[in-house]
Amino acid sequence: KIQHIFKDTDTRIVGNGSYNLNKNIFSRLKDNIPKHKQSHVVYKIPCCEENSYVGETRNRLETRMGQHEYNIGVKNGSHSALCKHAIYNEHSPKFDEAEVLFTERNHRSRQIKEMIAIKQTKNNLNAKTDTLFLSTIYNDFLGLEPEKSNENPTSHI
Repeated sequence: KIQHIFKDTDTRIVGNGSYNLNKNIFSRLKDNIPKHKQSHVVYKIPCCEENSYVGETRNRLETRMGQHEYNIGVKNGSHSALCKHAIYNEHSPKFDEAEVLFTERNHRSRQIKEMIAIKQTKNNLNAKTDTLFLSTIYNDFLGLEPEKSNENPTSHI
């Protein structure tokens, strides 16, 4: 309301709206953390063709990718679906193209976000059991197709 009084001066009114101290004086004080140094993340690692693997970790992403690389190197396919795929198909995951999809410190919330990311990723390498505990109610919210059931539709009648 008092801006019109100072409109012909060099005085700027600071308050709510487009002019406030945070935007005009203070800048971002912390640098962004590089993706490979981030922890508590849901991540996606592309592989050959259009396939991708989605995972979650509380460790730094570089540590988790190192575990995947090590297990591929020693031919341990039971470590993860990514390792199994890479070993049996002689593929090399594109670790340098890994991306952080979500950052979430709460373990259960991170697991739910991982399940959602798996469902949203086409041609994912994850095992079907990775999304067993995700309610089908999310399908509508996320615009996902419901999974086809092998059940006879008349068996409940």
